[in-house]
Amino acid sequence: MSVIKLSYESDVLLSDSDLSILIDDNDITYKINKKEILFDWSEEFGIHFLKILNKSQGLFKLLDIQIDNDSIRHLLYLAYLEKDKRKRDSTWVKKENGALTIPFGHPLSWWYSKCSTLIDNGCIGDNLYSKFEVYYPKSVSIPTHTYSKFLQGFFKYDFDFTVVPIKDFETPLHSKTVPYVKANLQYDQNKLFNEFDSKQDTLFNGNYSPSQSKYNAHWKLSMCVPMSEENKSSLTGWKSSYIYQPEEFPYLYQLLEQISAFGDVYIYHVFVGSVAPGTTVDPHKDDLSKIYAGKGYDVAGLCQIFIPVVWKPGNYYKFGSVGLIDYDQGAIVSNNHEYVHASINESDAVRYTIGIYCKFTGNNILNDRNSRD
Repeated sequence: MSVIKLSYESDVLLSDSDLSILIDDNDITYKINKKEILFDWSEEFGIHFLKILNKSQGLFKLLDIQIDNDSIRHLLYLAYLEKDKRKRDSTWVKKENGALTIPFGHPLSWWYSKCSTLIDNGCIGDNLYSKFEVYYPKSVSIPTHTYSKFLQGFFKYDFDFTVVPIKDFETPLHSKTVPYVKANLQYDQNKLFNEFDSKQDTLFNGNYSPSQSKYNAHWKLSMCVPMSEENKSSLTGWKSSYIYQPEEFPYLYQLLEQISAFGDVYIYHVFVGSVAPGTTVDPHKDDLSKIYAGKGYDVAGLCQIFIPVVWKPGNYYKFGSVGLIDYDQGAIVSNNHEYVHASINESDAVRYTIGIYCKFTGNNILNDRNSRD
């Protein structure tokens, strides 16, 4: 058990009913006086989140955090407020600001070393979040009765986080640092779901077995468009490689035509994946950039269009050192080559995913969106 002490200032006198304090979204019982807040914490390895909500009419300013009398020093300035999913540097909070969030790690010696490795000292406390996109993964506990300890550990523990310069998002496609961005792609999930669900025998008849199949045997995949020289040289080359007839999966075919119509996307490889309730895609990295390194295929970095098709609540998709991916945002372009990723389906329904490896010669898939949204 550790003792955490928060030093603070406020322009009003605060009582224990004026603040809500949480660690990892669990309410904390604390004692407060005019300068300090004290509470106990059952320490656990990894990255954690201290949140302070100010319910008073005054200004709360956090001055220091000590854990067992050890100050986190300047790492206090990793603190942020969040609005519209954007972080803003702050060590103070008003009622209308929502939660002041302070990421911290245990043990502190590791946390200090990790932060010093990823972020230059001069950046902390100097508009950090206007210069970098920082991904702090959150711990997720998945059911122990269903999933392996290996997978439980992948979702629960993180000993790293990810820092990406904002400038890398200006031209993110094929970036080796950007984990994912939103894609400008409209599609009817229900029509695709019904199309796949009614033709599972056709999709998963053994035409493709992934290299991960030895440890991801429960993950069904259908190679719809295999790699070919024509795919590399023609925007519509994929049509010759498409292993099904257009009328067999018309909505999938129309979606690929929609992507081709952007005029700057070379579709190299397309698969449809299926994950049944209670099953998983175990942690792995894709290695197409290495497999096809000598064939001139540019499939490295941020180059997979990842399209969730009717993922119900209870599905979790995580990038190691980044965190959970919000599948409700629709299609993304993801960096499956540089980041280890895994998922589970804890819902009551099968879920489908379309994966499309591409070479991008322009940014039409982003359509001038702010790609950090």
